[in-house]
Amino acid sequence: MVSQKSNLQGIHHASGKMSLLNCSGRWVLIVLCALAGVILAIALVLVFMQREQRVAEATFQFYAQRQSDRIRRAVDGVADSLLVLHAFFDGSDLVESDEFDVFTEPLIHATPDVLCFGWAQSRNGEGGRESFPILLSASRGEPIVEPGWDLASTQECRDAIAKAQNSMTPVLSAPFSLGDNHRTAVLVAAHLKHDDLEGIVFAIFMPAMVVNDWMVPQYEELLTIRLFDAQEQASLLLMAQHAGDTADSPAEVGREKQVFANTFRVADRTWLIETEPTAAAYAQFRGWQPWGVGFAALLLTASGVGILVLLAVRTSQVEQLVAIRTAEVKESEERLRTITNAALDAVVMVQPDGAVAHWNPAAERMFGFRQSEMLGKNVHAMLTPEPYREQAMQALNRFTETGEGKAVGKVLELEAVRSDGTLLPIEISVAPIAVDHRWGAVAIVRDITERHAAQEAILKEQKLLRQMLEFQERERKLIAYEIHDGLVQQLTGAHMTFQSLPQAPGGDDPTARDRFEAASGLLCDAIAEARRLISGLRPPVLDESGLEPAVTLLVDQQNRRGGPQIDFVSDLGDRRLPPLIEVAAFRIIQEGLSNACRHSRADHVGIELHANGGGLRVRVQDSGKGFDPSQVGAGHFGLQGIRERARLLGGAADVHSVPGQGTTVQVTLPVSGPAAAM
Repeated sequence: MVSQKSNLQGIHHASGKMSLLNCSGRWVLIVLCALAGVILAIALVLVFMQREQRVAEATFQFYAQRQSDRIRRAVDGVADSLLVLHAFFDGSDLVESDEFDVFTEPLIHATPDVLCFGWAQSRNGEGGRESFPILLSASRGEPIVEPGWDLASTQECRDAIAKAQNSMTPVLSAPFSLGDNHRTAVLVAAHLKHDDLEGIVFAIFMPAMVVNDWMVPQYEELLTIRLFDAQEQASLLLMAQHAGDTADSPAEVGREKQVFANTFRVADRTWLIETEPTAAAYAQFRGWQPWGVGFAALLLTASGVGILVLLAVRTSQVEQLVAIRTAEVKESEERLRTITNAALDAVVMVQPDGAVAHWNPAAERMFGFRQSEMLGKNVHAMLTPEPYREQAMQALNRFTETGEGKAVGKVLELEAVRSDGTLLPIEISVAPIAVDHRWGAVAIVRDITERHAAQEAILKEQKLLRQMLEFQERERKLIAYEIHDGLVQQLTGAHMTFQSLPQAPGGDDPTARDRFEAASGLLCDAIAEARRLISGLRPPVLDESGLEPAVTLLVDQQNRRGGPQIDFVSDLGDRRLPPLIEVAAFRIIQEGLSNACRHSRADHVGIELHANGGGLRVRVQDSGKGFDPSQVGAGHFGLQGIRERARLLGGAADVHSVPGQGTTVQVTLPVSGPAAAM
């Protein structure tokens, strides 16, 4: 550039001298035209060389920015996929392995950069150190992490998990070595706490795969890319590198190459991308244009046309680059739309002001509103029932500022308004999304109409069965009273009549006396048997004194019959429970004790009754031969009856038995609520 400027100065100086010469006008004009042509040619050469340099720099910067944006969008896509997986876990009470595999399969196809999705549950290990063993994982190809592997086994992952526990958004880890090949990997983690379930939803990907997979094919030989973790400015960590055409041409040897650096933040972590043009990239901008235009400048018409053509070509190139950038943005939006459209539940994205930003087809089917009707509308104004709308608006304002709300991190059952004005029972979970220092949200909504109908049907069935159970107990009680007031009284009267006779019929006939005494003994046995039947049908002491005295009497009667030693422990005392609960507990103990005495060959049986808060715990344990519960054949209804009786009353029954180790029957029954009140 300095030499070119000196040439121009020399030309101007020469032209000044020539103006002083008294030459003929023709020669002066020729010389001036020649000088003007030379000056114009030199000026055009200089201008186009500078322009080449500017175009090269702008193009390289565009390439670098475009490649940086592609890498950033790829990592954002990983974080967005993790949010979908987080919402899935957040919206489910219990995720089984099969359900996890079905849900993650489309996620893996939609995000090819992710090597592994998974779930690690928080546990306290030895020395109080918190560990995160992997319970569920889905990998692309061969598994890169095995279930049971501690996700917090590396310092980088531990730091990311600790940060995720204090953040509402996904967190990226520093790069760490993975596997025997020591491949550089990055962990994306999101904290989930749902009821008693706490852990980390995570995804693992390799920066090298992201750089290679998202490299624009046209740039492979034109750019050298280095990807750094720049969270700590003092120590940049190289995560991935792509080397283009490294062979320099002779003209490029010794030339200082320009390096473009772009930094961006993904999930609150800073990455640095350095992009350096290769020799091949410079070569495509070094050509004959400046010299050709300089030569064409001697012919003013040709030079003007050439300039216009070159400007048109350059304008077309810029428009083409803008079109490619626009297509990539549309492709990214289409990928997100594909993921949400594949969801069976409604996925609704809301801006901080409450306006709907995304409304998937499942939401259209569920609420009856088309996407065009909902986009830009306030979600609460459209879906919240009128009595709760103002309260919902106030909650939205608080959520926008704090990112916290009743539905964040939880699953709530609410009612929403459909397009026809009817109310729809829904289950909703909300995940906050930071938008310009405020909080938007993505909500997963599920229609639970069928679930409510099924629950109501089950409640009706349980109510009917409890009524039948109560009716059966009334019938037992009535039959017991009928036997007691009828048959027993008549047998007792007959026996008393026998005893009132002054002497046995037949006088001194020993045979008649023996028959008389045998008949009297049969009457005594009949009275005892009738009273035993009454006790089996409905022990009077259960109605008169309560559960503990009734079980005490049952244990005493069994001990008098012989068999195993029976111990009874209870803390009920004289406390009375709802009649149906007392009857159910007595029948369960009666059945368990009968099984232990008849079939177990035990030498000891323990019975326990404990009332704790709003529940009653019944336990019957023997030391007998035990059995395999899975081998119990058809026609044995004792244990099944215990389970069904507990279920109908809202309780639970557990039968544990191992051959040679005895049997334990434990039942819990509620002593308050609808089941107990009947």
